[in-house]
Amino acid sequence: MINASNIMRIMRQLLILLVLANAVVIYAQNNNPVGVGINTNNPTNTLDVNGTMRIRSIVKPVTYNGENILTTDSKGVLRATSKEDIVPSLDMIGSLISNGKNFLIAQEIAALMTGDFTINKTNSPEIINPVNKKLVDNENKLNNGVFSVVERGIYNIKINVQINASSKTSDPILGVWDDTAGKWIARVKDSYTAPVTANGMQTYTLMATVELLPGVNYSFRTAISNGTATIKAQSSGSTGTGDSSFFSIKRVS
Repeated sequence: MINASNIMRIMRQLLILLVLANAVVIYAQNNNPVGVGINTNNPTNTLDVNGTMRIRSIVKPVTYNGENILTTDSKGVLRATSKEDIVPSLDMIGSLISNGKNFLIAQEIAALMTGDFTINKTNSPEIINPVNKKLVDNENKLNNGVFSVVERGIYNIKINVQINASSKTSDPILGVWDDTAGKWIARVKDSYTAPVTANGMQTYTLMATVELLPGVNYSFRTAISNGTATIKAQSSGSTGTGDSSFFSIKRVS
Protein backbone atom coordinates (compact mmCIF):
# COMPACT_ATOMS: atom_id res chain seq x y z
CA MET A 1 0.00 0.00 0.00
CA ILE A 2 1.38 3.42 -1.02
CA ASN A 3 1.13 6.04 1.70
CA ALA A 4 1.91 9.76 1.63
CA SER A 5 5.43 9.20 2.94
CA ASN A 6 6.30 6.87 0.04
CA ILE A 7 4.83 9.28 -2.49
CA MET A 8 6.96 12.13 -1.16
CA ARG A 9 10.08 9.95 -1.27
CA ILE A 10 9.43 8.98 -4.92
CA MET A 11 8.84 12.59 -5.87
CA ARG A 12 12.13 13.65 -4.24
CA GLN A 13 13.99 10.91 -6.21
CA LEU A 14 12.39 12.03 -9.50
CA LEU A 15 13.32 15.63 -8.76
CA ILE A 16 16.93 14.65 -8.11
CA LEU A 17 17.07 12.69 -11.40
CA LEU A 18 15.58 15.63 -13.28
CA VAL A 19 18.16 18.02 -11.83
CA LEU A 20 21.00 15.64 -12.69
CA ALA A 21 19.73 15.17 -16.28
CA ASN A 22 19.46 18.91 -16.70
CA ALA A 23 22.99 19.36 -15.38
CA VAL A 24 24.31 16.79 -17.87
CA VAL A 25 22.63 18.60 -20.78
CA ILE A 26 23.98 21.97 -19.61
CA TYR A 27 27.47 20.47 -19.21
CA ALA A 28 27.32 18.95 -22.70
CA GLN A 29 26.17 22.21 -24.22
CA ASN A 30 28.86 24.21 -22.44
CA ASN A 31 31.66 21.82 -23.32
CA ASN A 32 30.41 21.00 -26.85
CA PRO A 33 28.64 24.11 -28.12
CA VAL A 34 28.48 22.66 -31.66
CA GLY A 35 26.20 19.78 -30.76
CA VAL A 36 25.86 16.38 -29.11
CA GLY A 37 28.21 13.51 -29.87
CA ILE A 38 27.63 9.76 -29.65
CA ASN A 39 30.90 7.82 -29.34
CA THR A 40 32.80 11.10 -29.81
CA ASN A 41 33.79 13.90 -27.42
CA ASN A 42 34.24 16.42 -30.21
CA PRO A 43 31.03 16.70 -32.24
CA THR A 44 31.23 18.86 -35.36
CA ASN A 45 27.49 19.00 -36.06
CA THR A 46 24.30 19.29 -34.03
CA LEU A 47 24.28 15.48 -33.82
CA ASP A 48 27.56 13.71 -34.50
CA VAL A 49 27.40 9.89 -34.50
CA ASN A 50 30.71 8.02 -34.59
CA GLY A 51 29.44 4.63 -35.67
CA THR A 52 26.79 2.90 -37.72
CA MET A 53 23.05 3.31 -37.51
CA ARG A 54 20.32 0.69 -37.70
CA ILE A 55 16.61 1.23 -38.26
CA ARG A 56 14.44 -1.80 -37.58
CA SER A 57 11.28 -0.54 -39.19
CA ILE A 58 10.63 2.07 -41.91
CA VAL A 59 7.17 3.08 -42.99
CA LYS A 60 6.91 2.76 -46.78
CA PRO A 61 4.45 5.15 -48.41
CA VAL A 62 2.01 3.85 -50.98
CA THR A 63 3.42 6.25 -53.61
CA TYR A 64 6.69 8.20 -53.63
CA ASN A 65 6.19 11.93 -53.91
CA GLY A 66 9.46 13.17 -52.42
CA GLU A 67 11.58 15.69 -54.28
CA ASN A 68 14.86 15.18 -52.40
CA ILE A 69 17.24 12.27 -51.86
CA LEU A 70 19.34 11.82 -48.71
CA THR A 71 23.09 11.67 -49.41
CA THR A 72 26.38 12.14 -47.53
CA ASP A 73 29.37 14.31 -48.37
CA SER A 74 33.04 13.27 -48.16
CA LYS A 75 32.99 13.80 -44.36
CA GLY A 76 29.87 11.72 -43.81
CA VAL A 77 27.61 14.71 -43.18
CA LEU A 78 24.02 14.08 -44.28
CA ARG A 79 22.79 16.25 -47.13
CA ALA A 80 19.60 16.49 -49.16
CA THR A 81 19.90 16.84 -52.93
CA SER A 82 17.33 17.13 -55.67
CA LYS A 83 16.58 13.81 -57.32
CA GLU A 84 16.99 15.50 -60.74
CA ASP A 85 20.65 16.15 -59.84
CA ILE A 86 21.24 12.40 -59.54
CA VAL A 87 18.71 10.79 -61.86
CA PRO A 88 17.33 12.82 -64.78
CA SER A 89 13.64 13.16 -65.48
CA LEU A 90 12.14 10.13 -67.19
CA ASP A 91 9.90 12.16 -69.49
CA MET A 92 12.58 12.05 -72.24
CA ILE A 93 13.49 9.17 -74.54
CA GLY A 94 17.21 8.51 -74.85
CA SER A 95 20.34 6.94 -73.45
CA LEU A 96 21.56 7.65 -69.93
CA ILE A 97 25.08 9.15 -69.93
CA SER A 98 27.34 11.00 -67.49
CA ASN A 99 28.99 14.38 -68.04
CA GLY A 100 31.41 13.74 -65.17
CA LYS A 101 29.15 15.39 -62.58
CA ASN A 102 25.60 14.27 -63.20
CA PHE A 103 23.61 11.67 -65.08
CA LEU A 104 21.57 12.99 -67.98
CA ILE A 105 19.56 11.85 -70.98
CA ALA A 106 21.71 12.21 -74.09
CA GLN A 107 20.34 14.43 -76.84
CA GLU A 108 19.60 12.28 -79.85
CA ILE A 109 18.26 12.82 -83.35
CA ALA A 110 17.39 9.97 -85.68
CA ALA A 111 15.55 10.77 -88.90
CA LEU A 112 14.61 9.49 -92.34
CA MET A 113 13.71 11.44 -95.47
CA THR A 114 10.16 12.40 -96.38
CA GLY A 115 11.06 12.36 -100.09
CA ASP A 116 13.91 12.30 -102.61
CA PHE A 117 16.35 15.21 -102.81
CA THR A 118 17.96 16.23 -106.10
CA ILE A 119 20.93 18.58 -106.38
CA ASN A 120 22.51 20.25 -109.41
CA LYS A 121 26.11 21.44 -109.54
CA THR A 122 26.35 24.53 -107.31
CA ASN A 123 29.08 26.61 -105.71
CA SER A 124 28.08 25.64 -102.17
CA PRO A 125 26.63 22.56 -100.45
CA GLU A 126 22.84 22.47 -100.20
CA ILE A 127 20.71 21.54 -97.20
CA ILE A 128 18.99 18.15 -97.53
CA ASN A 129 15.69 19.59 -96.34
CA PRO A 130 13.59 16.39 -96.65
CA VAL A 131 15.48 15.07 -93.59
CA ASN A 132 12.39 15.60 -91.47
CA LYS A 133 10.82 12.20 -90.84
CA LYS A 134 11.69 12.05 -87.16
CA LEU A 135 12.20 8.76 -85.37
CA VAL A 136 13.81 10.36 -82.30
CA ASP A 137 14.27 14.05 -81.53
CA ASN A 138 14.14 14.25 -77.74
CA GLU A 139 15.01 17.97 -77.62
CA ASN A 140 12.89 18.90 -80.66
CA LYS A 141 15.85 20.50 -82.45
CA LEU A 142 15.54 19.13 -86.02
CA ASN A 143 13.66 21.03 -88.72
CA ASN A 144 13.99 20.43 -92.48
CA GLY A 145 17.56 19.14 -92.32
CA VAL A 146 18.77 21.82 -89.86
CA PHE A 147 19.46 21.03 -86.20
CA SER A 148 21.09 22.38 -83.06
CA VAL A 149 22.24 21.02 -79.70
CA VAL A 150 21.27 22.18 -76.21
CA GLU A 151 24.63 21.52 -74.55
CA ARG A 152 28.26 21.44 -75.56
CA GLY A 153 29.48 17.89 -75.91
CA ILE A 154 30.91 15.13 -78.08
CA TYR A 155 28.42 13.71 -80.58
CA ASN A 156 28.42 10.69 -82.86
CA ILE A 157 27.29 11.32 -86.43
CA LYS A 158 25.94 8.49 -88.59
CA ILE A 159 24.66 9.01 -92.13
CA ASN A 160 23.83 6.31 -94.65
CA VAL A 161 22.23 7.18 -98.00
CA GLN A 162 21.71 5.84 -101.52
CA ILE A 163 22.63 8.23 -104.34
CA ASN A 164 21.75 8.13 -108.04
CA ALA A 165 23.98 10.40 -110.17
CA SER A 166 23.92 11.45 -113.82
CA SER A 167 27.69 11.52 -114.28
CA LYS A 168 30.70 9.40 -113.40
CA THR A 169 32.46 12.66 -112.47
CA SER A 170 29.73 13.91 -110.13
CA ASP A 171 31.85 12.99 -107.07
CA PRO A 172 29.08 13.50 -104.46
CA ILE A 173 29.95 14.96 -101.05
CA LEU A 174 27.78 14.28 -98.01
CA GLY A 175 28.06 15.40 -94.39
CA VAL A 176 27.30 17.90 -91.63
CA TRP A 177 27.80 21.63 -92.20
CA ASP A 178 28.38 24.38 -89.62
CA ASP A 179 25.93 27.05 -90.80
CA THR A 180 27.55 29.74 -88.61
CA ALA A 181 31.13 29.15 -89.72
CA GLY A 182 30.14 28.13 -93.27
CA LYS A 183 32.21 24.96 -93.44
CA TRP A 184 32.08 21.19 -93.17
CA ILE A 185 32.65 19.67 -89.75
CA ALA A 186 32.29 16.08 -90.99
CA ARG A 187 31.92 14.75 -94.52
CA VAL A 188 32.52 11.85 -96.91
CA LYS A 189 33.42 12.07 -100.62
CA ASP A 190 33.80 9.27 -103.13
CA SER A 191 33.96 8.72 -106.88
CA TYR A 192 30.66 7.65 -108.37
CA THR A 193 31.13 4.14 -109.77
CA ALA A 194 27.52 2.91 -110.03
CA PRO A 195 25.86 2.67 -113.49
CA VAL A 196 24.66 6.04 -114.79
CA THR A 197 21.09 4.82 -115.24
CA ALA A 198 17.74 5.42 -113.55
CA ASN A 199 18.33 2.36 -111.37
CA GLY A 200 22.01 2.96 -110.68
CA MET A 201 22.62 3.43 -106.92
CA GLN A 202 25.70 3.92 -104.80
CA THR A 203 25.70 3.86 -101.01
CA TYR A 204 27.52 6.58 -99.08
CA THR A 205 28.21 6.13 -95.36
CA LEU A 206 29.61 8.66 -92.91
CA MET A 207 30.54 7.81 -89.33
CA ALA A 208 32.27 10.53 -87.32
CA THR A 209 32.65 11.96 -83.81
CA VAL A 210 32.73 15.74 -83.37
CA GLU A 211 32.26 18.44 -80.75
CA LEU A 212 29.03 20.41 -81.18
CA LEU A 213 28.17 23.70 -79.51
CA PRO A 214 24.87 25.27 -78.40
CA GLY A 215 23.77 28.42 -80.17
CA VAL A 216 25.02 27.13 -83.54
CA ASN A 217 22.89 25.81 -86.40
CA TYR A 218 24.14 22.69 -88.14
CA SER A 219 22.69 21.05 -91.24
CA PHE A 220 22.84 17.85 -93.26
CA ARG A 221 24.18 18.87 -96.68
CA THR A 222 25.36 17.51 -100.01
CA ALA A 223 27.26 18.81 -103.04
CA ILE A 224 28.42 17.46 -106.42
CA SER A 225 31.09 18.39 -108.97
CA ASN A 226 29.13 17.74 -112.19
CA GLY A 227 25.66 16.94 -113.46
CA THR A 228 22.88 16.09 -111.04
CA ALA A 229 22.50 13.65 -108.16
CA THR A 230 19.52 12.39 -106.22
CA ILE A 231 19.56 11.13 -102.64
CA LYS A 232 16.85 8.49 -102.51
CA ALA A 233 14.44 8.35 -99.60
CA GLN A 234 13.40 4.80 -100.38
CA SER A 235 14.63 1.76 -102.25
CA SER A 236 12.16 -0.32 -104.26
CA GLY A 237 12.38 -3.75 -105.80
CA SER A 238 10.53 -6.97 -106.44
CA THR A 239 10.49 -7.74 -102.72
CA GLY A 240 9.01 -4.39 -101.67
CA THR A 241 9.94 -0.84 -100.68
CA GLY A 242 11.81 0.43 -97.63
CA ASP A 243 13.57 3.52 -96.30
CA SER A 244 17.14 3.66 -97.59
CA SER A 245 18.58 6.92 -96.19
CA PHE A 246 19.20 7.49 -92.49
CA PHE A 247 20.60 10.43 -90.46
CA SER A 248 21.61 10.32 -86.80
CA ILE A 249 23.21 12.62 -84.21
CA LYS A 250 23.78 11.34 -80.67
CA ARG A 251 25.61 12.83 -77.70
CA VAL A 252 28.13 10.49 -76.08
CA SER A 253 29.80 12.76 -73.48
